[in-house]
Amino acid sequence: MENGILKIAHLSDTHFCKSYCGSNMESAFAKGSDPSLKLRTLLQKTVKEKADCLIISGDIVHEGCEEDYSCFREMVEEIIGDRMKVLYVCGNHDRKVPFKKGLHMNCQTESIYYAEYVNSYRIVVLDSAVEGKETGAISREQEEWLRDLLKVNYGQGTLITFHHPIVWDMPQLAMPVSTELMDILTHSDVIGIFCGHTHSNNVTSFQGISQYTADAMAFGMDMEGDMLRFVEKGGMSFYQIQGKTVSTHVEPLYEKVKVLSQIPFQELLKLMN
Repeated sequence: MENGILKIAHLSDTHFCKSYCGSNMESAFAKGSDPSLKLRTLLQKTVKEKADCLIISGDIVHEGCEEDYSCFREMVEEIIGDRMKVLYVCGNHDRKVPFKKGLHMNCQTESIYYAEYVNSYRIVVLDSAVEGKETGAISREQEEWLRDLLKVNYGQGTLITFHHPIVWDMPQLAMPVSTELMDILTHSDVIGIFCGHTHSNNVTSFQGISQYTADAMAFGMDMEGDMLRFVEKGGMSFYQIQGKTVSTHVEPLYEKVKVLSQIPFQELLKLMN
């Protein structure tokens, strides 16, 4: 930390896989860039930026395979080493048991939630992934743990990260929030929420708390008419936090957008339900 500034790198939706052959998006991935090269490029950017920690906010691998998690972790360890704290977050494409084994997570609970302390900030990782479903939720067990944890303020404040956004312009992509979780967040020292899932970067507000959604590494998504397009667009976000002030910039992977595939949005909603 330099001059009281905490630097965070935020990578999300990497959908890493050694081979996409037979996956549900094989054709789209076949038209895109090599995910290993993209991951290596963004990890190197993280080192260049001299971040204090790296948040990887879910959908780390595409098919939940332990071997893919191991390969992902090995690349992170090779490039990042011990330069910064790395926080792994579970997403809806992730599978909890292989996630823990492949990433060497020492987590005794079924859901993957924990707290890390970086410089004078507390960073809380929650698990919004519900296996077998696209939509997310924070379990009652996590809410009780979080309420107890946040009873006492910490240092410069607390940052929360989970996979699904709380607020989004497409309600189908936003996570329902219980009144309990809303009460916990709004009566705490939480400065910001950091998430992914939508494959599009955005900064918005929830009950006075800023929500920072990162681009996906794997591919971007946008709407053209009633068609949802999968595009060769991606990157990551970087933040500088001083006190309760957060500044952010996005590092894109590509200068131009290339369409990989598309699907009627209503058809996608059927697949999600």
